[in-house]
Formats: sequence, structure tokens, C-alpha cells
Amino acid sequence: MTTDKDKKKEKEAHSHKKAKTSKKADKKGDHNEPAVDDGRRRLDGLVSKAKKDGKTSELFKATLELAATADENGMTYVLSILQKLYSNPPTAHGVDPANIRRDILQNLLQTFHVSRKRLSELVAWRKAVVKYLAEIACLKPEALTAKISASPQITVADGADARQRLEAFVGSLLDDSMKQSRGKAEENLASWQFFAVQAITESPQYDNFPGDKETVSNITDLISSLQSRQAVEDSPVLEIFLSIMVIFNFTEGITDDELDDAFQLARKIAQDETSDVGSMFAEFMIQLASRKSVTLKRACDVFTKAYGGAVVDKEALELFYKVLATKETLEGQNELFDVHNDEEEMEDDDVDDEDDDSEKDDEESDDQGEDEDEDDEVEEEVEEADDELKEFEEKLSKVLGVKRKREGDEDSEEDEEEDEDMTDDQMLALDGHIAALFKDRLSGSEYKQKVTSRKQLEAQARDNIIYIKSRILDVLKAYLRSLASVNVKRPSVESSTGILLMTMFTPMLNLLKHTGGTKTTQLTASAGELIRQDLTKLVFKAENPEKLCDILRSLVDEVQHTNSPTHSGSCSALALYLCKISVYEQTPEDKVAVLKALASIYGDTLVAWAGDKRSPVQSRFFEDFVRWLGQERTK
Repeated sequence: MTTDKDKKKEKEAHSHKKAKTSKKADKKGDHNEPAVDDGRRRLDGLVSKAKKDGKTSELFKATLELAATADENGMTYVLSILQKLYSNPPTAHGVDPANIRRDILQNLLQTFHVSRKRLSELVAWRKAVVKYLAEIACLKPEALTAKISASPQITVADGADARQRLEAFVGSLLDDSMKQSRGKAEENLASWQFFAVQAITESPQYDNFPGDKETVSNITDLISSLQSRQAVEDSPVLEIFLSIMVIFNFTEGITDDELDDAFQLARKIAQDETSDVGSMFAEFMIQLASRKSVTLKRACDVFTKAYGGAVVDKEALELFYKVLATKETLEGQNELFDVHNDEEEMEDDDVDDEDDDSEKDDEESDDQGEDEDEDDEVEEEVEEADDELKEFEEKLSKVLGVKRKREGDEDSEEDEEEDEDMTDDQMLALDGHIAALFKDRLSGSEYKQKVTSRKQLEAQARDNIIYIKSRILDVLKAYLRSLASVNVKRPSVESSTGILLMTMFTPMLNLLKHTGGTKTTQLTASAGELIRQDLTKLVFKAENPEKLCDILRSLVDEVQHTNSPTHSGSCSALALYLCKISVYEQTPEDKVAVLKALASIYGDTLVAWAGDKRSPVQSRFFEDFVRWLGQERTK
């Protein structure tokens, strides 16, 4: 039994141990203080050196070394050094200040990541970094130049680079925010992304920032509401997603309407009103799919993995399938985004104005539609243009009654006399012929420009559609993984969800069948990976196994008419997937009947394959089924 005397001794021992620990800490701090001072003096010297010779590599290396050990005061000093250098970058020896400013921002982000493990000790510093980065990214060049007394002045290019850095910065901290514990300490109540939003909205310069202030206010209120009711174990996905959308609105990466769409979608999810948001979700994801931003991509993936299972419905999937079926052409792009083709309207106006030119324009437009090899034909047209120039000069020479000069020819007195002998009446008579020649020449030049521009637009549209399709595949993959995350050990879904999954078969196989070319290799690889690694992992109880057998027959027929390894492999994977679903949670008697029906379908195909040496079906198609069948027989 512990007496009061024993308790007193324990208390004194604890106090002595605490004092001893504190003394050691003080000694450690005293020991580090000279090192920090040396680091500051070194930075000052390197700044002076950079001002003279325009070289900043040593300075940036020193800031990273200091960031690894410095306390908050030391880190604040590093930030002040970089801020001053950004405002007044060295211009010695013809150094481009834009490059220096770009490197400064890169170095600032590196110091942030170097000190990442000690961020809980550097709360004020990290907020200062986020605030500074937000201001230089969002303020207009003129306003920022005046605020930080920049010399030379901040340019539009500087602002664009700062916006990219801010967007990448909030994206790089996404994983940190997802792992961040909730409700344990005041500084952990907000994600890194929301810190950035707060830094912007609390800035004295906020009125000068772009962005939809009203929607931003609604979003911050919603985030505050979410924070007040989230438990420690809750993941702040909505907070992170909305914060990133706000930041991209400030950097003009998304429009005000898109920001409002994000708010309306998040508000419904926060209120558990997810029964009718499928179309809203799909349309929003399709809008963002065209933005070539890694941060937006990751934000959409995180959001979909968290809420895709709750919001994706038949209507949402049909909208995604429509994108996957879009033709990789300019017309396909315009149809997808409901863009009116102004070029066609201009051509119609030309037809109304000049009937004689309409037939020529129509023929040329038809030729444009038949062009396939863009680069080669552009080169051929350049050569044709040179020939047409020579032909034009020959015609003009005949009309003027003079000889066309060639390289090395010199002016003769006879030529000059012929020019001088031409009367005013003769000159007037030539006007009509010359005008006609120049009109034909101008029309030809405009056509060449139009063809080249059209080809460039077509190539750009093709790249855009391929990229958008790739992003939609990412969204669908995130959706499938959201379903799998519910039961990681054995991912299973409701029968109603299983029916939705089977609707993916045809769009995915059509994408693989009709997509080709070197630029689409990654697209087809992603589609095949989605089928094999994500879609076929989800099982469900089939309410009608006979219907699955009908779908299996169509897949078996599909695999017999393809020479694409990716398409063939995906057909095989889906066929085996249907076999697994057909026997999932069936009674022993029903399972035997289903296995016989499946073996019969594969058997008929095997007989046809054995008698046709030109069949594209690979032997692995049957081997995989037999291996799976052997396993099921023993269960």
C-alpha cells in the first residue's frame, strides 16, 4: 500500500527528472544556436554573392540544409530571404529575372518538403508560406508589384508560373491531408488545402483576387460545418476537394460556374441527398476531364473513391460511355462540348456572297474531310504553293507584257523602254486582268492557311479527346475501387450494382476495338487494365444465370473476330468473369447445372477453333477456363 510519504518521494523524483530533461534541452538549444547563427550569416553572404554574379545555386542549397534543422525562427528567416530575392532578383550578367523567380518558388517548396517531418513544430511558418504563395499566385501583376515593391516589375508570365506552383503545391500535400488526424489539436482541424483558402480569404488584398467570392463564402461555411461534426477517424475528403476547387477558381483554373457546381454537388453529399446526383456528378467530372492538371486529376480520383459508390447511377455511367464513344475528330470534340462551329458558318456566308466560289469551296472542303495523313499532306501543299507562286508570276508577266526575271538576270534598257512606252489607256485596260489574277492568288493563299489551320485543329482535337477519354477511364477506375473498398478481403456488391457493372462491357470493348494508333497505346492499355484488375474483381449474386450465359455467348463470338491482343485478352477476362458470377452463391445442385452450361458454350467454341487454323482465338482462352473449372469442381 502506497503511503503519503511514498507519493511525496515519487513526486520529487519526477520533478528532478523533468528539470534534468529541461536542462539537457536548454544545453541542446544553446549548442544549436551558434550553428543557426552561422547558417544565417552564410545565407547573407550567399545573397550578396548572388546579387553580384547572378548565380543562386549555392544559396538554394544552403536554404535546404538550414531547413532540415532550423526552428521556426530560422525557417522564418529563410522565408524572408527568399521573399526579398523574389521582389528584387539579381540581374547581373544578363540573368533573366523570370528564371530566378521561378527557381525561388521551386526552392521555397523544396524547403517546405524538407521540413515536412517537423511541420507540427512550424505552424506559423507553414501558414506564412501558404499565404505568401497564395498572394503572389492570385494577385494581378500590377497589384503584386506595388505590394512587394518588385523590381523589375512582376510580369504576366511570373503570375502564371506562381499559379502553377500553388496548384502543384496543394496537390503535393493531398496525401498528408488525407492521413491527418481530426480533432486532436487545434492546428489539425483544417487540411493543408483549406489553410491555403483561409490564407487567401483572410488576406488584406482579398478584394483584388479573382474568383467567385459569394460561392467561396458558401463553401467555407460548408467546410466549417463539416469540421464541427467530423469525428477523429473521419477523412476530410469533401473539405480537401472543395478547397482545391476554390484554389483553382482563384488561379482561374476553373470557372465560377464550375465552382458552383462543385459546391452544389458537395452540399448534397454532405446532406446525404445522393439519390439524384448521378448526372450532376458525371457532368462535373467530364467538365474537369479536359483540364490537364495532375492536382485536379488526383482531387477527382480521391473524391470519386470516397463517394463514387453512393452517387454513380445508370445515368452517370451512360454519360461516361458517351464520352468513350466520341469520335476523335474536331466534330466529335465540338459535339461533346456543344461547341458551335464558327468556321462552317463563315464558309456558308462566303457561299452567299460569291456563288462562283461556292463550288470550289465545297470541293475543297470535301478534300479536307478525306485527309488522313496530316503531316505529309501539309508538306506537299507547301511544295504546291511554291509551284503556284511560279505559275502566278508567269501569268502576271504575260498580262503585263514583260518577261519574267529569273535568278541572275539583269535589267536591260529594252525592258525599261517597253515599260515607259505603255500608255495610260493600256494601263487601265490591264486593271481587270491584274485584279482577277490577284483575286485568284489571294483565294489560293487563304485556302492554304485554312487547310493548315483545319489540320492543326483536327490534330489538337484528336489529342484532346484521347486525353479526356483517359481521364474518364480514371474516374471509372476510381468508382470501381470505391465499390471494392467496402469489402477489401472479398469485394462484393449488390445485385443492382452488378447489373450496372455489366453495362460497362460493350462500351469498354468498343473502345478497345475502334481505338488505334501510336497516340492511343496508353489509352487502350488503361482500358484493358481497368477490365482485368478492377472490374473483374467485383462479384455479385446473379439473379438470372441464364441471361449471363447469353452474354457469355456474345463475348465468345466477339473474341473470334478480333486480332487485337488487348481486345482479345479483355474479352477472355470478361468471359471468365461471367463464369465466376454465374456460380457465385449458387446451391450445389444449381452450380453443377451452370457449370455444364458454361462448359457447353466453351466446348462449341473449342470445336470451331480446332477446325479453323486461321481462327484468331488464342489457346489461353480455353486454358484459363479449364483451370478455373477444375478449381470449381473441387469446391
